[in-house]
Amino acid sequence: MDPLLRELAAFFNVCAYADDLLNMIEGDSRLELENLGEQAMQDWSDRVGVEVTTEKTEHYILEREYPLERHRIKTEDGYILTVHRIPHSPEHSPHTLHHEFLHHTTPGDNRYLPSRKPVILLQHGFGLSSEGWVLPDREIALAYQLADAGFDVWLGNQRGNSYSRQHTHFDTKTDNFWNFSFHEIGYYDLAAVFDYMLAKTNNTAVHYVGYSQGTTCLLVLLASRPEYREKVKSAHLLAPVAFMKNMKVPFIQWASEKILHYGEMLVNSLGHNGVMRFHHLPFYRTLCSWACGEGSHLQNVCRTVFAYFGGPGMSNIKQSVLSDVCAAQPAGASIKQILHFIQVYVKGKFQQYDYGRQYNEVHYKQSTPPAYDISSITNCVHLYYGVTDHLADGEDVQRLAKRLPCAIVQSISDDDDKWNHYDFLWSKDAKELINERIIRVVRESENK
Repeated sequence: MDPLLRELAAFFNVCAYADDLLNMIEGDSRLELENLGEQAMQDWSDRVGVEVTTEKTEHYILEREYPLERHRIKTEDGYILTVHRIPHSPEHSPHTLHHEFLHHTTPGDNRYLPSRKPVILLQHGFGLSSEGWVLPDREIALAYQLADAGFDVWLGNQRGNSYSRQHTHFDTKTDNFWNFSFHEIGYYDLAAVFDYMLAKTNNTAVHYVGYSQGTTCLLVLLASRPEYREKVKSAHLLAPVAFMKNMKVPFIQWASEKILHYGEMLVNSLGHNGVMRFHHLPFYRTLCSWACGEGSHLQNVCRTVFAYFGGPGMSNIKQSVLSDVCAAQPAGASIKQILHFIQVYVKGKFQQYDYGRQYNEVHYKQSTPPAYDISSITNCVHLYYGVTDHLADGEDVQRLAKRLPCAIVQSISDDDDKWNHYDFLWSKDAKELINERIIRVVRESENK
């Protein structure tokens, strides 16, 4: 076997269990092991000639000299979420600055003066985190451009991802912690973040940009909790996912019913669990740099894999950005979360989680799960879909638009008539085709 492949195989075997092992260790012993692990990773990197990077949301923001706050928000059902905030552009004066860049706040911390400028929440997609909004440079990333435009920018993180893996009562290794789908992320997480943002900034409503699953979660919240409709001033759904009949990922099309059948059997017998939780591990980031970075012999393979899931158009994403995109995911999800999306695809309905006839009676007092009543949403929603998106197909987006009382639909394409699932966040043309449109609508909403 090639020595480099042998090294990679060894790291896969060790790091597959690293996160769970570290969760069993606390205090100084854990810190010592983490430090030893970082040194071992550096030694391995030196041997194979691949640069190690452990940059995350905070690193990207501070590297570009934007101010950063980190907020900890508790949901009604006890999850502790980390939300990042870029309160202003480096070119603008802050209200109060207690540290050169980084502020750390808790729910009882009132050091900051209220902000009456437009407040906007960016919510990531499935398997991602706040990192996805800030990893490109200022000419691409929506978060920086919103801050430069004078907005107060907040970056959400769903329960269970690498930034929000805590609970007031449940350990992350327990079934109870991972017993959630996108329903709970919308119903509890978004509600808690909205309430916290409004209280912190002394505003009455926020603007919202959701990407992929982030769009699903807002629809869940607005359909399930009508009191939050007045708290959303404008809603922008990028690659919206509610109906999935026309999804074009061959493997999912072929395997979905099998995954659903056996996945539900496993959950019923073994309980819930978290999956796809290794984007924060240094070895994985190094692997992405090795496979997808500039100068890699596997660049075309890397782009082909992304295009398989997201659709044609990967040439829009710079090679220097692609390795960071790879490293930013997967940031963690629950098995139930995956199964819920597959249910939506297989059953063709945007509805709550299906526990089966017997347990549906227990959960919902009816034999089938309730559908989300999106026709009751009174907000005017902006829907943006890519013409070559394999996951959020245009026909499915149009079906969603017909069920919303007020929907403004925009198809997005570049000069080559392409725009896939990943282009919304990371395309070199995102500023012109996406970001400037959102900024314009937010400003118009503020002037009404």
